[in-house]
Amino acid sequence: MKYKYYEAVRVNSGLAETRTIDKKKGLIIGYSTDDVTGSDVYAVTIIEEQETWMVSESELETLGIFLTEDEYQSSDYRKFCDS
Repeated sequence: MKYKYYEAVRVNSGLAETRTIDKKKGLIIGYSTDDVTGSDVYAVTIIEEQETWMVSESELETLGIFLTEDEYQSSDYRKFCDS
């Protein structure tokens, strides 16, 4: 697992499936391994959209920001990812 829970990331993908969230910031809230491909995928809450997407590890880049669970649970967690 490359990314940690509550780590801030940016989606960096050219795939059609994730076009609507490309270049947007999000937080890692879950992790799984794809049963078919064996690749690592992450549940990413897209901050701007307030939606959670499953995104492949290869489509993410870290922002170098790590929140605690309490910070994530707060209604104002977006401020931690503003830059």
